[in-house]
Amino acid sequence: MKTKNFFNFLRVVAISALVCTIIVTLIMMVYSATPGEKSAQQSNQVAEDIKDVFDVEEEKVESARVQLSEVKGFIGETYKMTTKYFPESTTDKEVTYSSANPNIVEVNDAGELTFKATGIAKVTVALKNNPSVKHSASMTCFGTHPNKITSISPWNESYKAGTTQSFFLKDQNGTQLLLSMFQPTGYDTTALSFTASNIMPLREGKSSAKFSIKSGLGKKDYTAKTFENALTINVAPNPNYKQPTELVLANDGVYDLKLGDEFFLPDLIKEVLPAGASKDGFSYSYKAEIVKQLTGAKVSGQQVGSVQVKIYTKYNPTLVQYATINVFNPPPSKLSVTGVTNARAQYDKTYDLKAFGDDNYVDDVTWSIVSGPGTISEDGKLSGLKLWKKVTVRATYNDDPTLYTDYQIKVVMYENFASSIRKLIGHFLLFAVIGFGLAYTYVFMIKPRALSVPLAIASGFGLSVVSEALQLPAVTTGRYAAWSDVFIDFFGSLLGIVVAFALFLLIMFFFKLSRSRKEFDKAFNAVSLFTVFRSTDSPKLQQKLASDAAPARKNKSKRS
Repeated sequence: MKTKNFFNFLRVVAISALVCTIIVTLIMMVYSATPGEKSAQQSNQVAEDIKDVFDVEEEKVESARVQLSEVKGFIGETYKMTTKYFPESTTDKEVTYSSANPNIVEVNDAGELTFKATGIAKVTVALKNNPSVKHSASMTCFGTHPNKITSISPWNESYKAGTTQSFFLKDQNGTQLLLSMFQPTGYDTTALSFTASNIMPLREGKSSAKFSIKSGLGKKDYTAKTFENALTINVAPNPNYKQPTELVLANDGVYDLKLGDEFFLPDLIKEVLPAGASKDGFSYSYKAEIVKQLTGAKVSGQQVGSVQVKIYTKYNPTLVQYATINVFNPPPSKLSVTGVTNARAQYDKTYDLKAFGDDNYVDDVTWSIVSGPGTISEDGKLSGLKLWKKVTVRATYNDDPTLYTDYQIKVVMYENFASSIRKLIGHFLLFAVIGFGLAYTYVFMIKPRALSVPLAIASGFGLSVVSEALQLPAVTTGRYAAWSDVFIDFFGSLLGIVVAFALFLLIMFFFKLSRSRKEFDKAFNAVSLFTVFRSTDSPKLQQKLASDAAPARKNKSKRS
């Protein structure tokens, strides 16, 4: 009776080990195949919960730069602002948002933007702990959502010849609409001209134009449409109009612009001749790599270099001039480096470091390793790190070798608390449970029992490789595979295997000393993959349970 009870107990243990191992392995497979963004969110949430419970203080990595993306949309639409941080690993992500014109664009502390009225307004994001770290972007509200517009008409009824004016349309309810929302077509180009926001009436009289709503604006959840009825535009005579015939450029047509600063393009024009002719109505054409358009005719310096600006006007097509804008980065008085403070020693991992001067990014530097193992490229990409070693990187200003700064990076197993939790729970501990289950599955179901050890170790390694293979970018988006993670998984499974066999040997030792040693040996020898799923009434199983204990002991008695 005792033998049967022992067998049933061992049967439950063996089947439980098998079922639990299969379930945990499936969980591991699902976890490994979870896209990177979702997996990171889950890990971050778990890390935050653990920090809250145990009051963990994590070392903060300050953000040296924040960047806000521009948003365009329609009245009533809401958007979640996209804010980027540099370095990406920063833990200092508490920011505040503000709108320069809440009547046009409203934004709350959570970064949720709502368009309230037609127009363009700047929104600024700033670090709460350091408001000097900030960035602004223009948010454009075109007006009424296209699907709600049934008819349009000009905002103004008449315009003066030779005078450039802002041009708006309005919908059937009288709501103002930005011209940049529309594509003007079918008009007499000798009588009218349109820019992104203005109308240029070239001569008096009545003209007509058709307008269609462009695709790809805002959230794009609308259908582009064309208004078939042409709109009449009345152009009144302008006795004060003088056609421009000559341009005099400021500073001989050369302007130096500091990187990051803003410039109003009409300031390139010093004088328009004849006297009395207006500066209005001039257009500016340039390549956008060096300077970037902000609003209207305002640009900012984006990249060091020179750009030629073509200045022309529809009021006199023969009048064309060229100016040059030189974007320069002034020599900094100091240097600083931004990037990771904790880096992983992973063979295929690189980290981007950037040097900043007083205000702007500086690329005219030479990078070098002062101390510690590692390599750094000309553009500040750091690689070849070794675990538990500190690396000191130096950025030296090329035009002044005495101007440099050193930046120290710790090389750790995990960049931050969230990463350590992700590896500890998602890799090491999960595989420790799998290793524990593998050990008991094999030791009870495989014969000879000695094979359970190499089989458990081999299976743990094989599952570690499969787990990482599922994280290859070609298989799962946003994930990457690394041999270091394979060994983290494998060592986790080894820990589970060692604990399982240690516990097993302890139990065996206990039963060897007990009075039930013989019955336990019979039950243990009867347990296998082919018997745990059989009924105890099976003749073959009953025969095994009734037989002498271990085969080895049988042979010994025969020899004696």
